[in-house]
Amino acid sequence: MVTRKIGGTEAGIELKHDHRHADGSEDEVTQYGGRTLTPGTATRQEFPADAFSKALFERTGRPNSSLNTWGLEIEPGKRFIYEVTRPNRHVRFEFDLSQPITAPPPPWGPPAVE
Repeated sequence: MVTRKIGGTEAGIELKHDHRHADGSEDEVTQYGGRTLTPGTATRQEFPADAFSKALFERTGRPNSSLNTWGLEIEPGKRFIYEVTRPNRHVRFEFDLSQPITAPPPPWGPPAVE
């Protein structure tokens, strides 16, 4: 996620999905997402599909995804939630933050420097 300012005013928080192939090249369906339209809360933000994403989904035969809203929620030290909703669909993934794990190696590119 990144925060950007447009015209000197806060434009919200942007969420983009970065899908890559094993060699690191971008997948046909990547960089989709949206920008918050409301302030949200300190623990939850929602991102309705933006114009770029809607055009991408139409172009790649996924018109129903144009109605997506992604949600991110966090309870520090407890859980992180990622979800996607649209009419007649709600997918929610909860990640347990109370049990740390070792990060996997990078999927492509040079090895991580420690």
